[in-house]
Amino acid sequence: MSDREYILTTHRSRTQRDKYSNFAELASNEQEGRDYRRLMERRSSKIAIIAPHGGGIEPGTSEITKALAGNEFSLYCFEGCKPRENETLHITSIHFDEPTCMQLVERSQIVVAVHACASEHEVAYVGGLEEHLKAQVIEALRSAEFEAQEDVSDHSGRDIRNICNRGISGRGLQIEIAEGLRRVMFEGLKRHERENKTPLFDKFVAAVREVLLKAQGGNTLWT
Repeated sequence: MSDREYILTTHRSRTQRDKYSNFAELASNEQEGRDYRRLMERRSSKIAIIAPHGGGIEPGTSEITKALAGNEFSLYCFEGCKPRENETLHITSIHFDEPTCMQLVERSQIVVAVHACASEHEVAYVGGLEEHLKAQVIEALRSAEFEAQEDVSDHSGRDIRNICNRGISGRGLQIEIAEGLRRVMFEGLKRHERENKTPLFDKFVAAVREVLLKAQGGNTLWT
């Protein structure tokens, strides 16, 4: 099985086994502060960086999202904080409708969603409907000596219902970071290990942020 076929299989099985079909269903069965938490920072920005599967759901995505947002971009994280089985909190992106996130997304011109996939390869798959930004992020990551590819899987972020495409422009960006790449960006993927980032973490974040800061300062994406 090729790496791409493996990723497609992983994504399909993950979506099929979602325990909850929407946030209201999740909130009726899980306790905020014990099982999950929500973090939102609205800034004077046209861009929002979000991690709908943060914390222990897709380990590393919260940390990457917060670093990408910095002090310039709006931020949202939905984080699993159970001691185990955080994957049960996963709501697939076309059904993710947590109200705080939706309020931020619907007021943002461009939404960048950070996700994770199970491939052991050190690669980032870039998807979404914002073609110009997608091409720039792929180029920037490759220039920084990361493997980056356009995501052409069934979960490439091209569905108009995907949370990354729910901003004002209707065109967002989705970055799926393989487990192999996340493992070299942290000491490890356990909760306490993710507190310690490697130089590759900083290098990855810097490459993507450079693209987003240029986009924020320009006007080519807002027409």
